[in-house]
Amino acid sequence: TFSLAITPVDGAPYTLSATKSNVTVSAGDPYEIHLTQEPSDLIAGEAFSPAAKVEIQDRWANIVTAGTQSLKVSLITDDSVSGSVTLVQAETATVTTANGVGTITNPAFTKAGTYKMQVTDAAGILVQELSQSFDIPAGNPAAAVWVAGGTVSGAVSRSALSDQPEVEIQDAYGNRALTDSTTVITLAAEAVDGNGQVNTTNGQTLRVTNGRANYSAFTIGAKAANYRLIISTATNSNGFTVTPTATKSGQFAITNGAAASVRVATAAASAK
Repeated sequence: TFSLAITPVDGAPYTLSATKSNVTVSAGDPYEIHLTQEPSDLIAGEAFSPAAKVEIQDRWANIVTAGTQSLKVSLITDDSVSGSVTLVQAETATVTTANGVGTITNPAFTKAGTYKMQVTDAAGILVQELSQSFDIPAGNPAAAVWVAGGTVSGAVSRSALSDQPEVEIQDAYGNRALTDSTTVITLAAEAVDGNGQVNTTNGQTLRVTNGRANYSAFTIGAKAANYRLIISTATNSNGFTVTPTATKSGQFAITNGAAASVRVATAAASAK
């Protein structure tokens, strides 16, 4: 029903009405991307459950069923105070809409942390959508590596190293496996060249806590020379295969300690 109010110059106002049956109002042109199902938390590299869903809408929030749109998803952080946006992983997956709806199942996000998902169209025409925050925890333990930036410093033979080694357990994407407190790390020492010789090691085995083994009493009994450490084994009691890195620690020196004994050697005098 359509109505038209008329106010004449002379006389009382009146209204004209007309009625039309079976009027179809279609959605306008595509204008924006709208999330109808927000992303759920997901493990690094895995899928949303349930899947996130989007609609293509016109300016009046009507779903635009005609045509298709190619959408791209990215992982971002945003500062609610400054409004700045930092791109973490760009355009990791592409989704094509059908009848105005797109389903985002596996976004291929592999960076652990708390983030938001940005959805844009390939043509860069539509108003983009930004999701609510969600968490991405690390995946299963997969690798044992040296802690980035960590150093190992030498000591007197049979004394604790002055700067102890640190080993981190990571998932397949390089995220620290914070939930892992079961993997047991064993280190070994090796001489850099033929001048060294490892005799004993103590404190070389340690169970990780929250994905990290922070050594405190690793000692090496060895000849005075230069050495490196290797991650010899990484054994996980929950059945995960944890592969030690082939990278060795930085070079460090073992020095002789103070004299602990005196050895006297005598030789028979020659007869005259």
